[in-house]
Amino acid sequence: MKDVIAYLSAVSPLTDGLQVALYNTVRKIEIRRLRVLHSRPDVCTNLYFIEKGLLCCYDLDKDSDRQYCTWAMEERNIVTCVNSFDTSLPSTESILAVEDSVLWTIDRPQLETLTRSYPEFQHIRLRLTEHYHVQSRNMDAWRRRPPEQFFAWLEAAYPSLVTRLPNRHLASLMGIRESTLYGIKRALYEMKRNKRKK
Repeated sequence: MKDVIAYLSAVSPLTDGLQVALYNTVRKIEIRRLRVLHSRPDVCTNLYFIEKGLLCCYDLDKDSDRQYCTWAMEERNIVTCVNSFDTSLPSTESILAVEDSVLWTIDRPQLETLTRSYPEFQHIRLRLTEHYHVQSRNMDAWRRRPPEQFFAWLEAAYPSLVTRLPNRHLASLMGIRESTLYGIKRALYEMKRNKRKK
């Protein structure tokens, strides 16, 4: 729980009252690798803070009936199935634990109670919404670029994520075939090796 407090405090200072309310509200859960945290079409009613581990979210393409990865998040991130959480409608997304994970969770009614009761929490919620909105827009923009450029950006912006995420999930996140990702990685490896030789 200390990680949650530290994360939120970095956005904006927390009053003692809000810290106590968080300790009394947020609960800890642990999920094993390759277990599903949330399944479609259930309504997603919870937010999750990742203390340890790695999660992926998969949506369903209605035209092809195939799954694709919409996001992958590691420690010190807050995640949910956004559309379902915001609208209380059945989710088209599922969340998978890629690694053994330790999470802290709060449901929608609890979140709204904290927002009404603590003005500073409303400010934190707004700042975090803006942060993840920008992050999502950046990811979508880079997906439209050639995969070699997208991979280079991911490697620079999220090096730990690129290292930890298995290739099938990373390829899905990038919107490419796994064989294409192997080719990109091999080409980069050869380029770096040739540079070391010079």
